[in-house]
Amino acid sequence: MKDEAAREDPRVLIARSVDSEVLRWRQGDVVDDIYALRLVDLKRPLTPASEALRITEGLQLADSSKENPELAVLDTVESLGYVIISQTCDVVRSVSDQPHFQACPIVEIPDGLISQVRKSESTRIVWLPALNRNVGADLTRTFSAEKSVLVGRNLRHGVETDEEIRNFAMVVARRFGRFAFPDDLHTSLHAMRTRLISKHKKNSDEGAALRNIHQIRAEALPGWNATSVEIVLHFILEPHVLPEVDDWSTFVPVSSVSPSQAAMDISSSSGNLAAQKWVELAQAWVSLCRPAGVIKSISAQVSGTSSFTLEQMRNSEQLDLDYLSISTFE
Repeated sequence: MKDEAAREDPRVLIARSVDSEVLRWRQGDVVDDIYALRLVDLKRPLTPASEALRITEGLQLADSSKENPELAVLDTVESLGYVIISQTCDVVRSVSDQPHFQACPIVEIPDGLISQVRKSESTRIVWLPALNRNVGADLTRTFSAEKSVLVGRNLRHGVETDEEIRNFAMVVARRFGRFAFPDDLHTSLHAMRTRLISKHKKNSDEGAALRNIHQIRAEALPGWNATSVEIVLHFILEPHVLPEVDDWSTFVPVSSVSPSQAAMDISSSSGNLAAQKWVELAQAWVSLCRPAGVIKSISAQVSGTSSFTLEQMRNSEQLDLDYLSISTFE
């Protein structure tokens, strides 16, 4: 009798129907016609939306840090919709174990950030290539919703191919599991970071070279917690950039040149000579760094995606320039 009563309980039927519905949803899917809630302090508005609500409510701005906040819940509706960022395994899990999913609003990608987002370099916005536009999920604005809001909604995929799905998951994972680089590294890389950001989108030899780099990874010797640290920056080239190089260690800088000159030399070289010029370019960039604090030295190594080993991957952390104290590539 108890089992029969449970089967007739509307809450059990609802849970079962939602469990059935969520099986068709996955990470990277688009949810339309919903809205998110945002908690704001109307006395200290930080966005146009919260400022508009403050004016509507007729509240004055706070005139001291001790003044109590005026909290309010702000409805936000994104015309492009929202995208699920929860892992697929959590999305399809029974609501009795996991009743919520996480989503982020879809936004137009700023012009200065398009290249980085498309290459999965930014952890601020993750690209949604299946939507056939320069749009992505704004990972800085995450919210939770109950899975029942997915019932009966049209489903669109923001990512479709295996590569798109993998890249989406990778960026989301990096965003919420980013390595906490020490402040001394931020200081040490400031000049190099500023140059790379300024050149990345330029129609120049140096800009083209930067767009041919798959990743820049930082390795700390003997480790990040040491009192004296030597940094190796690994510049990993895209597969198509050069023919396979068996041993990158045979290439060493033979001259001190500017980054712009080294990049120009790359554009007019091929084969082993181009590999040599890549090493010189990486060294030219690193020469802009100014080791500070516990960072005692910074050196460069170049490799291709096929020659960079799993062990090197485990011993290094990816440098995402947009979260090394830089919010946008502008």
